[in-house]
Amino acid sequence: MILTHLVWTADPCCGPVDLNGAVAALEPSDVPPREVVARQDAVDAGSGRIVVPSVHLDVPLGALNEVDGVITPPGFASMYWVRNRGVAVEEAAHGTVYIVTHSLRGGGMAPGNYLFETDTGQPTLEAGDTMVVDGVEYAVESLRIVPKTQLEGDRDLWSAIPDRLVLITCLQAATDTPSVENLVIVAQRVSTPYERTDVDASAIAPGRAVGPVNGRSHD
Repeated sequence: MILTHLVWTADPCCGPVDLNGAVAALEPSDVPPREVVARQDAVDAGSGRIVVPSVHLDVPLGALNEVDGVITPPGFASMYWVRNRGVAVEEAAHGTVYIVTHSLRGGGMAPGNYLFETDTGQPTLEAGDTMVVDGVEYAVESLRIVPKTQLEGDRDLWSAIPDRLVLITCLQAATDTPSVENLVIVAQRVSTPYERTDVDASAIAPGRAVGPVNGRSHD
């Protein structure tokens, strides 16, 4: 499974925008054919929200399909549930929920940028931190860096483990070169879909994240 690369562009003419309202784009080599875009059937919202209180992140949760081993989120201001990998949040008791998002390099700010320090590549979360997905609370258990070339072959990662959440984002390098690694965050559910968690998001602006990671952002 491959997460495609994204870059930030200052060209305001067209295209989706990042969390700061700036236009961003796929790397030219990663733009999927129209047929693949149709099969992805991606939407930027509609599956609730994902909130990570410790880093002041609150963004819409969309959905998409993995196509031929490749995942290409279309937007830079949402996270995406992968429909054909694992299970939906409301079915978490029966398997793993997979969520993907992009980070941006070159000055952009996507949800993934809030999950690691730009200068060091170290995660901003730690074991025990809370993530709330469509009102269901998860506690972070582990964080690890996986080369993109090894992600698909990680059998443990793709195992159907009940009540587990796996969140994947591209990990950007301080050198501002294309990402070659993924940050993988594994969490365990601590509330059920019928025990929705109320999150104090008073410091989080609806529809976007606030507060830069390490004062900068990157793809």
